[in-house]
This record gives sequence, C-alpha cells and structure tokens, in this order.
Amino acid sequence: MKPAFVFPLHDPDGLLRDRLPDGLLDLELLTDRVFVGVTKETASGAPDLVAWLEGQRWIEVLHVPDQLPIGAQFRYLYTHAAATASPRQRLHLCFPDRLLFALTSPERSVFQKDIQDGGDGDAPLVYQRSEKAWETHPRTYREAEGLVTTLGRLLIGRELDFAWCHLALSAQDLSNCLPRLHGDDLSVLAELLWCIKDRVRTKPVDWLAWEDPFVLGRDAHDLRIERDGSPAEVRKRLSYVLPMLDVLASFSNEAAPGVARGSDPHESV
Repeated sequence: MKPAFVFPLHDPDGLLRDRLPDGLLDLELLTDRVFVGVTKETASGAPDLVAWLEGQRWIEVLHVPDQLPIGAQFRYLYTHAAATASPRQRLHLCFPDRLLFALTSPERSVFQKDIQDGGDGDAPLVYQRSEKAWETHPRTYREAEGLVTTLGRLLIGRELDFAWCHLALSAQDLSNCLPRLHGDDLSVLAELLWCIKDRVRTKPVDWLAWEDPFVLGRDAHDLRIERDGSPAEVRKRLSYVLPMLDVLASFSNEAAPGVARGSDPHESV
C-alpha cells in the first residue's frame, strides 16, 4: 500500500499558492492520498487553490475550525487522517513548504527513494536534518531547537529531533498516540514523538535543508545573516522551543536513560 501525506496548510500570504498544485501533482505517483488541513485565512485568501485541491480525487481537504489554537488544529487534522486511513497505512506527517522544497531541490530523487523505501517495516521513522542540512539553516534555529534535543537526550539517552519536520508512522500508531496529545501549540509535535520514543527510528536526510530562501525567493546567504542578527527571530524560535521544553520536563518521571547513542539500535536506518 502506498503511503498517505498529511499536512496543515496555513498560507495567508499566498507564498505557496502558485507552486503547490505542481508540487502535489509531482507527489501523486508516490502516494495513495493527501490530507490537507486548510485554515480559514488560507481558504479566504486563496479560493482558487482550495477549489483546485478539492477537485482532486486523491486529495482530501479538511477545513480546520478557525477558533482552534494551532496545536488543536494539528490534532483535528491528525485525528481525521488516522480515522480515515487503513490502520497499517503509513502516514507522512509533514509541512507543505518543506515538502515542496524537497520535491524541487537537488535532493529530489533521494527524497522520492526515501518515500518509496518507507523505512524499516512498521516502525515509526523520523527524518532528521543531517549535518549538511543543518549547515544551511541559521545558527539561531539549531541552537534553539538543540535545547529540546539536549533535554530529550538527558531524559531518554538518545538524540531525537522533537521539533521534527517529517515523521512517518502507521495510522494505527497515530491513533494510539492521539489521546496523549494535549498541547495547544507546537509542543504537540514533541508530545507525539515522545509517545513513540521507544520504537521510533531515525534517518538523517539532506532534503530537509533550509526551505525559507526557496519559499521567499531570497538569497540564502543574505537571509541567513539577516535571521541570525534578528532578536525577533530568537523570540520566534523560543515561542515553540520553550513549550516543548515544558512538555519534556513534564514527562521526566516517565523517562529512563537509554543506551549510549553509538550502540542504540534505533539510530539511523
């Protein structure tokens, strides 16, 4: 069975509006279906895009209630996808900007092969940013999100990217974890990965390089310098990093230190 893709679509500025259809058509051969959670701002700002999405038989558009905070929006989308897909179907939880970048970057063929390979059996798989991918990001991103990774390592003895960008797991695994997801912000991502921490495998990939220069049409070097010198950017990163730290700290009583990273059988498929 081919996998399904699941992602939220909040694009009030229309940055992805003209590129998303071509990208999704490129994805069609790799997937059984796509679940898209569309926010009210996106639906009102890009009605032609939403109409196109709704006209594709293999794409299911879910209109997310506008009163929900972002974490509840994720739960709403994930609940629908888990209930609709076959229990053993692999769901790729991701983000549209990074997905489009992977489909158009020099790593496109590697991305496609990774999706087709599907990982190791039924085990959940988190695709983590490789060293090469991290080098493309502003320093602020890695240092801020590294705080969450470090706390996770202290608690469970292995490095997981709790601020993940792409996670693949079965619909059944997602369904089993949903009752444990409570965050009203992006800490819901950390909650989900914590739920499968004992089974999830990792794979570092170059196709998770920094996507913002592609999305914004900016020079990567200039944009990186701009972001690294911005106090507002630090505050933006902390807006999701601090709630994730709180979530992991609240789970500390459940944690048991794991094996040393070099001998962890879950590391790097």
